[in-house]
Amino acid sequence: MTMTTTDTPILGVRDLKVSYRVYEGMLEVLDGIDLTLRPGEKVGLVGESGCGKTTTLLTILGLLPPEAIIERGQVFLAGQEQLTLDPALRRASRTTKASVIFQDPSAALNPVFTIGQQLEDIILHATRAAGIRLGKKAIRDRSIEAIRQAQLPDPERILTNYPVQLSGGMRQRVCIAMALATPSEIILADEPGTSLDVTIQDQIYRLLKGLVDESGKSILLVTHSLGVVREWTDRVYVMYAGSMIESRQTADLFGEPLHPYTKGLLNAIPRFVGEKHFKGIPGRVIEYIDPPAGCRFHTRCSVALEPCDSMTPKPVALRGDGLIRCHRFAGDTDLIPAGQVARAEEAASAAAPSVERPEVSSLAVESTLVVSPSERKTGESLVRVCELKKYFPAARGVVKAVDGIDLEVRSGETLGLVGESGSGKSTAAYVVIGFTRPTAGEVFYRDRLVDSPTLRKRMFTGKEMQIVFQDPLSSLNPRKTVGQILEMPLRVGRVSPRQRKARVRELLDDVGLPESFLSKYPRKIGGGEQQLVGVARALATSPSLIVLDEPTSSLDVSMQANIITLLARLQKQMNLAYVFITHDLSLMRNVADRVAIMYLGRIQEVAEAERFFANSLHPYTRMLLSAIPVVSEEEAQAKPPKSESRGEIGSPINPPTGCRFHPRCSQCLDRCATEEPRMHEVKGNPHTVRCHLYESESPGQEG
Repeated sequence: MTMTTTDTPILGVRDLKVSYRVYEGMLEVLDGIDLTLRPGEKVGLVGESGCGKTTTLLTILGLLPPEAIIERGQVFLAGQEQLTLDPALRRASRTTKASVIFQDPSAALNPVFTIGQQLEDIILHATRAAGIRLGKKAIRDRSIEAIRQAQLPDPERILTNYPVQLSGGMRQRVCIAMALATPSEIILADEPGTSLDVTIQDQIYRLLKGLVDESGKSILLVTHSLGVVREWTDRVYVMYAGSMIESRQTADLFGEPLHPYTKGLLNAIPRFVGEKHFKGIPGRVIEYIDPPAGCRFHTRCSVALEPCDSMTPKPVALRGDGLIRCHRFAGDTDLIPAGQVARAEEAASAAAPSVERPEVSSLAVESTLVVSPSERKTGESLVRVCELKKYFPAARGVVKAVDGIDLEVRSGETLGLVGESGSGKSTAAYVVIGFTRPTAGEVFYRDRLVDSPTLRKRMFTGKEMQIVFQDPLSSLNPRKTVGQILEMPLRVGRVSPRQRKARVRELLDDVGLPESFLSKYPRKIGGGEQQLVGVARALATSPSLIVLDEPTSSLDVSMQANIITLLARLQKQMNLAYVFITHDLSLMRNVADRVAIMYLGRIQEVAEAERFFANSLHPYTRMLLSAIPVVSEEEAQAKPPKSESRGEIGSPINPPTGCRFHPRCSQCLDRCATEEPRMHEVKGNPHTVRCHLYESESPGQEG
């Protein structure tokens, strides 16, 4: 069967319903999915984790697991229906018509084969399936050209490397090369930049967009990043709980979002300009084993109407190639022009009044920042490090992870520590809280040098400092219940059994989790709830400082907003100090009192947050800021001009001479390659910065 419309999409999905057979019953994970991708078009697919985005991709590719059942629907690739083909024909069709870029390049590449072996194998199978016969030299030449198109240096050498010999950004470029090397006209990209630093992510998306535009291929981009979707796509689909709830032209959706869920996602994103105020969506994505009647979003919707909990909303066409599923837009007409949203919502509200929504959780009720950084009062010096160094032995030399930094954290403040992966942020934090001893330098706690065994023991057992790790699941013992996990630090602190039980319940209440979680294992709860358990564990010993090591990087924007709100409330109540490690400068603007930028083991710039974002100085900082994906034109205008982020972070074993950033710097001076800049204050601007560009502006020097 083929599609016979005049404007035939290169990819089409019609009324797709997919369920999974599990022990408890059937999970209806996709219900009535419609999606199109036209030749040369770039389309985004967004939604929280668990909404069905990856299942949609796997269905298109024919890679669903055995327990999945396609109950109805059609999938067309280049006009050919796929679901009715036998497995061999479908595999051949998929090989020639679609290629895929997976989220994790380390998992996508086979570690025991070279890049050349894997790339040549893909080209061989794809061309044979298309009826093209290529010799070894032609396949090799095409592999070299694909690597060159992906802007990787020295293609011949790259082909001889194993994946482990390449950085994360280079591995993702290899995956892009593999997608481009085949004769397929469609690229399905599943979160291709999520695991990368913001600068490398920006390079990857710019590369991908340029190559797609040049080749005329179409791309379906699955991502959590609404900023990336705004910047790189033509149209966008918003997915919730297995349904497409809104599809619009990208400019229209970001200019005037319609569905309450779409608005909630955008409201949850920390902004680069304007008020330091963002809010998460209450609750979590529904359980598919027993989905609610009516609109699947109504249990979390603050503007739900009477029909929402009993009637499934029908799709309503929007002028300008759009669609929405929401009772607030189900009026007498099935066509709502842009600019008449408010009128349509008012008509729907009058016809069916809003209903009372039950409280979802104590975490969701308080969904905006309790106190902004500018209103927070910080106190005395809590932790101070002087000329701190941490080196590790390696086969090829010494890894200079932290190489002479000076930092201070005050009681009650949030210090943001920002930089790319490999900058030394986490290592510096681990030294501060006593996980590992410094190679050189001094650590002071409340102006006392941390060198006595007693003080070291108090720090190491978490009585003074604690940490919340990036990956909540790997940091929680899978064989212990939540209750047992929260009791452990209290056992170490020799708290009595009766007091432990009371304290554990108090901790759950602090983070907004019900007592029923005490008997649950980490794998049985969601990622956001796992991180809440991590926060509760960090609070158990009533520390004065908590290191937050990328605590929200693996979470959806809505859960991120809820956890940041919780952390702000706890900080206000308990006068906690945070060292917040992150790649996300937009988030730092909303939560940090001061920001320190780190690169290859050295601090490059430190300033109060307000002044830092109003007038950043170091070229590295400006490169980070320019790469941030934003969701509004106002934010895009406020960012520094887009700079060409050259290459990747250097090696801490053999760092560059002079300024460590100079090989990537667009403003590099002759002296930058040989003379190492010192940290100094800039006259008239209370920044400290490590850069030759501002040395003439230091206090006491002629400018």
